[in-house]
Amino acid sequence: NYTFADGRPYMFCTNEEPWADARDFCASYGYHLLTVNDALENIWADGVSDTYSNAKWWIGLNDIAVEGTFVWDDGTPLGYTNWHPGEPNNLGSLGEDCTQFNRWGDQTWNDEPCSRSFKFICEYD
Repeated sequence: NYTFADGRPYMFCTNEEPWADARDFCASYGYHLLTVNDALENIWADGVSDTYSNAKWWIGLNDIAVEGTFVWDDGTPLGYTNWHPGEPNNLGSLGEDCTQFNRWGDQTWNDEPCSRSFKFICEYD
């Protein structure tokens, strides 16, 4: 499901994959998992994803390499964030190293175990 914004294509992938498989799927097309640069992009991506499903969606933010140090999959420096209050919390024995939105329906983000399978958004720069 391709959608364009500001001349850039995005893929809203409704198949559910663990975070690493979603990242690899995006890369196989020359894309990367969504990097959210500002509030407008966050609102737009959340709104478009809701037209496909109100389920959780992976984005490219993670702290896989260093716990508590979140980075974007494409290497973009961390700037804008929109964590839900109390997040990220690394809750549970699996650790929560990957980021998704749509848990609460308010455009905020949550950390989740990367092994869980969710829909995902790929973007091309």
